[in-house]
Amino acid sequence: LAQAGSPPGPFRRPLPSVRAVDAVVGAVSARGGRSQMAAPVVIKKPDTHRREYSYLELDNGLKAVIASDPDCDKAGAALCVNVGMCHERKDLPGLAHFLEHMLFTGTKKFPKEGEYHEFIQQNGGMANAYTLCYFTNYMFEIKPEKLEEALDRFSRFFSEPLLTRDCTDREINAVDSEFQGGSTSPWWRYVGIMNQSANPDHPFHVACGNNKVLRDEPKERGVDLYEEMLKLYNDCYSANGMTLCIIGRESVPELQRVVKGLFGSVVNKGVTMPIGDHVSEHPPFVRSDWNRLLLMNPVQDVKELTFSWVVPYQSPLWRKKPTAYITHLLGYEGAGSVISALKQKGLISGCVSDDGKWLEGAFSLLNVSFDLTDKGLEQIEEIGVHLFAFIGMLQKEPPQKWIFDEMSKLAEIQFKFGEDSHPFELCQDMSLSLQRLPPAEVLAGRSLLYEYDPEGITSVLQKLTLDSVRVQHQAKTLADRCTDKDTSYGSPMAFLPIEEAWRSKWSSAVNPEDGSAEASKKYAASMGLALPKPNPFIPEDLSLKQLPAEPSETPISLEGLPPPLACVYHRQDDILKQPKAHATFLIYTQWMCQDTASFVKAEIWTRCVEEALQEYAYDAQVAGVSYAFSIGSACVTLTLDGFNDKLEVLLDAVMDKVVSMKEVPEHIYSIVADAYADEIRNAAFHSQPYRQCGMRFTELTSKGCIFPSYQKVEAFAGITRESLTGLAEQLFSTGGCHVEGLVLGNATAADAAGLAKRLA
Repeated sequence: LAQAGSPPGPFRRPLPSVRAVDAVVGAVSARGGRSQMAAPVVIKKPDTHRREYSYLELDNGLKAVIASDPDCDKAGAALCVNVGMCHERKDLPGLAHFLEHMLFTGTKKFPKEGEYHEFIQQNGGMANAYTLCYFTNYMFEIKPEKLEEALDRFSRFFSEPLLTRDCTDREINAVDSEFQGGSTSPWWRYVGIMNQSANPDHPFHVACGNNKVLRDEPKERGVDLYEEMLKLYNDCYSANGMTLCIIGRESVPELQRVVKGLFGSVVNKGVTMPIGDHVSEHPPFVRSDWNRLLLMNPVQDVKELTFSWVVPYQSPLWRKKPTAYITHLLGYEGAGSVISALKQKGLISGCVSDDGKWLEGAFSLLNVSFDLTDKGLEQIEEIGVHLFAFIGMLQKEPPQKWIFDEMSKLAEIQFKFGEDSHPFELCQDMSLSLQRLPPAEVLAGRSLLYEYDPEGITSVLQKLTLDSVRVQHQAKTLADRCTDKDTSYGSPMAFLPIEEAWRSKWSSAVNPEDGSAEASKKYAASMGLALPKPNPFIPEDLSLKQLPAEPSETPISLEGLPPPLACVYHRQDDILKQPKAHATFLIYTQWMCQDTASFVKAEIWTRCVEEALQEYAYDAQVAGVSYAFSIGSACVTLTLDGFNDKLEVLLDAVMDKVVSMKEVPEHIYSIVADAYADEIRNAAFHSQPYRQCGMRFTELTSKGCIFPSYQKVEAFAGITRESLTGLAEQLFSTGGCHVEGLVLGNATAADAAGLAKRLA
């Protein structure tokens, strides 16, 4: 259960509440066994978080956020320690992950192996852990009445673990199993190459660990891995580097008592673990090694092109988040964006701009990753021209405060009305945030934008140069050129100089003509590139609709709806009280289930509708209003979700496109078909065994309603763009379909009926 796993991703694009509810609780300092009130800590929280938050710092330096939620159906906890892969010996890669596993092998009070996980599972819970480059996080959730007993077991991992030598080989095998599980994953193969290309004079390295590097090679060198694991624990696991989050039904004083009683004995070794730009006088990557073309031959059907820059460590800049402004513009998908222009040319099927996720700690990354079409594989230079033309325009134009203000406003709104999380996810997120943020900001600091920093934005933009970029290209078509292998997974790859023709074209794109701001803007405009316009989907009416005199406890069927609306149920929310609504419509049609080919046509067509609307609907998505148009079990599913103020506008746009798109445009079909072909091939032939079993199980239990991926691969071979012409009429012909729906949230019965009638 304890594994490296998939830890939290990067800061999300800020979408957001300065007006968020404040939880004001005294910060308690346990000195000399007595609690004293210190300066109050204000923990900003969304409206949806009904629980009471408290901040506590123990005498041993351990920091904790405690949440009292009398109505919770699950309790949970997480402890994050500021020790990770980059703190282990570089010649023992995976040692920190191995230590994470060994902590679960028993404690002095509970010496039986597996007792902790057995107790958690018997009481309706789950437990896990993950190791990052600079942190390791342990977490569990359990039924609330068993929280204190679970914490009694959990806390002793950090005060009296047995770390039994006899478990060494078994836990090395467990680590190796996780390593092998990543052998087909593009992400883990990328991680292996990042590790290989790091500066050997810098402490940065990243490794899951395996039998070879943790057992075989240390034995050959006469290194006792067990003793090295003990040394890492004894030297580095210190109370002053630990952050804890606990959620339970008990009152705040009672939870504080439990925390002090169980975690107060963790030893404070006075250790300060290095993190940030100055962990070494050497750079994490030598520029000449970084500024190259990396080719990769993946196991899965992946066609990707990534431009990546190393930038200063961004976590300390949490109030300003200068890279958020940049990634917002580089990852924008509306009119005038790089993504929209390249999709119009049929070169990409998608794009994301983000950071280095959990690899960061001594640096940050700024990445722009394109999912390529087959056509795009042959036009890498053209994709780069568009990207660098847009970057050149941004570098020469001062940052636009209205864009920052819009991002900040959305961040406030979406934080204030953000969805709550289960304790299992929330505890681990908060314990990790407490390592990086002040206690008052463990919830808000990850997303809110507090300060406009044009100088900081400009500084990062100026670092996005041709001389500092790594270009990573992976596709099966590169097999013949990938003549080397990486040192982690043996992945076929090659480092080559960036082609001079590309450099020349991209350099001209950054600085066209005389290199002025006007020239860059004009050149970008010639390719259809421009800054976004104000977002029309920002919610304006956040008020709550008046509730009926006697609200129904269950959804009620609406009456008087025209065909093909068979039944639509509605319930106006009187519990969460958020200005949001959710609507799901299931359009049942016999046509799509007559054979696999019809099902695949319907699936591709719905995706073409989504792709055709993406430029328009992206602003809605950013503003917290989204939809999904997809295939379900014997039906087409249309789901709308988000702030109710703009749901009707988005639904009208979707239905207009459904009706008007008689023929699928060539560039839309090529984008969708290309991505769909890769997806079904990967699902059918390159997915993990448990996913293969799930596919076969679904085939047996849903025969005639859903078709398995291996059958879709066969059917797809005979489908053309022309075969989708007029598909809407075939799917939704009169008498051939009926609609069932459910509308929940901040919507009256009249609102629900109005939404439903738009499908009639």
